[in-house]
Amino acid sequence: MENNEALAKEIEQQALSCGYTGCGIISLEDMDGYKDRLAERMKNVPESVPFYSHLLPLTHVRERFPWAKSLIICTTSLARFRYPPYLRKKYAKAFLLSPNSDPDGELFQKQLSFRKWLEEKGIRWDNGGDDNHGQIGGLRYAAVMAGLGIIRQNNFFYDETGSFVQLDGFAIDAKCRLYHQKTFRPCSEHCGLCRKACPSHALKAPYTMNPLRCVSFCNTFGGGRYPEDMPEKNTATWTIGCDACQDACPYNRRKNWDKGEPFPGLEELLPYFDLEYLSHAPDEVILEKILPKTANHLFPNQLEQLRAAARRALGNMETK
Repeated sequence: MENNEALAKEIEQQALSCGYTGCGIISLEDMDGYKDRLAERMKNVPESVPFYSHLLPLTHVRERFPWAKSLIICTTSLARFRYPPYLRKKYAKAFLLSPNSDPDGELFQKQLSFRKWLEEKGIRWDNGGDDNHGQIGGLRYAAVMAGLGIIRQNNFFYDETGSFVQLDGFAIDAKCRLYHQKTFRPCSEHCGLCRKACPSHALKAPYTMNPLRCVSFCNTFGGGRYPEDMPEKNTATWTIGCDACQDACPYNRRKNWDKGEPFPGLEELLPYFDLEYLSHAPDEVILEKILPKTANHLFPNQLEQLRAAARRALGNMETK
């Protein structure tokens, strides 16, 4: 297929009609700088090398998709939803508000139809796997290369609505490009609110972090293991994920999470997210009610880890 604007715009319009809030298309070469970013992070925080080394295969985009000619990056803003007060400062919004946590829901099914449309157009695609959080590569980096947003000092990707954005990527065998020319005001070098808000001091400097100290990593992929020198109080009341640095950021303009659409089925599940209940909840309840809402950040072998996180959060509430 030719590299033409018509196809790129058609792909964008279809993505938007399928529930995505943004879409860009870049070349495989645009991802070449991602490896340099990982190397820079490892250099700035040497103790992070074991973590970032696992991400190095994601830099081999050409090798992973030798047939591909372009990369589609789609965004889904989660700011349309309201977020129940009880969940705040305990459960990360990007997990519980993700379309992936409601696979039978309208939004998730609409986004699935985008893949079917690509196939009907005769376009081969691969997203690297739905349970692979890297998917086609560094999605935050790819989204910036497509002009869809900016990475701020807390290392999160931001579009016009803030940082609570889900990213999806697709390698395709059609050659087309769609770069956006959006303008985003950069972070002030004098700000630092995200670093001050980080409960575990994982944010070492602007655009620099130690992921092994990040509460969100520790209570999900990190298996509930925290650095030995980290006091329990530094995990605050966060039980699944952590939004502290994002909530403190002035560029997250959505301050009132009481407004917006209800996320399908979430409010009905609030009794199961009660920390007292979760701290001793039966396996079958966690498997059925809680894990599906974590957007593939917790797995069946982490049930006791989750209960322990709830007990830790309760303990921190009592010592405030």
